[in-house]
Amino acid sequence: MNRIAIFSVVTLAAAAILANAGCGNYSNEDIDYQTALPVRSDVVVKLPQAQTINDPAKYYVATRDVVKLFNGILDLFLGIIDQARAQPPSQRFEDMRVWGPFNDDKHSDWQIRLVIGRVPDAGVTGLGFRFEYRIEFHRRTDASGRWTLLLRGRFAPSGSARRGDGSFVVDTRPLRDAGFPGGFDDLAAVDMKYQTRDFPVTVAATITNLARPGEATPAAANYSYREQKDGSGEFTFVVHGGATIAVQAYEVQSRWLGSGAGRADVRVTEGLAVLLNAREVDCWGIDTRTTYSRRDFSPGTERTGDENTCAFAAP
Repeated sequence: MNRIAIFSVVTLAAAAILANAGCGNYSNEDIDYQTALPVRSDVVVKLPQAQTINDPAKYYVATRDVVKLFNGILDLFLGIIDQARAQPPSQRFEDMRVWGPFNDDKHSDWQIRLVIGRVPDAGVTGLGFRFEYRIEFHRRTDASGRWTLLLRGRFAPSGSARRGDGSFVVDTRPLRDAGFPGGFDDLAAVDMKYQTRDFPVTVAATITNLARPGEATPAAANYSYREQKDGSGEFTFVVHGGATIAVQAYEVQSRWLGSGAGRADVRVTEGLAVLLNAREVDCWGIDTRTTYSRRDFSPGTERTGDENTCAFAAP
């Protein structure tokens, strides 16, 4: 599977934010700033879960596992955003709001702040502005007052609540270099873009690990997600580390209906089987059990079930 780490410390002092944030009332403008921040429903993958899963399709399981990993990484960063959003800002300026600084209750020598600014931008929405935000850490004993950036994002609203174009980038290296004591494991960076203006909602992300000793290039994985209004969706990802020289990496394109029935089409992207145009397919019903499968990665081609039962035709 993809070597993508989930690190432990970026609860980002969510509890501390609730404990230390002051009381107060929101203004209408405060709410405008808050809606620039992504919420979980904007960016996570929503793969329907069956009530009872007995002998699920192989590539449904692979998709479910990668979705869980992908959503888990995003949740680490969305946690602090959600907690900060629940509080009134600490400082208000004409085109800026600041939340914090708040003490990190797990690392008492560090503080956190969230800053959101409104800047001119004609953009595709025609509203004439966008929001830019950042999450920063500061060592309390650092007399310079220097803040270290962890996450930077932007959002161009479309005029309706929570709709627009957004992106954010995470880079863990500066905080590591500053001596932050928490463990980031292997995670180096996250680069995400999303749009919620209309359906299908789309999300595209690259997640990069730190390079291992001897690696010229750090491992990275690309993901894309499309979500329709009726709950149907599509998630594409690449799995590295195949078991044979014939299959070293393969791309999975999974599609599903709101009911949960779906189809995964798999193609080899690295390995000798690329030359053979090898494909594998799994189709499943609402209970995630296989209704049709095709296997090309081993010698010969095996088919079981009826492809006419698939919720989707071949791409």
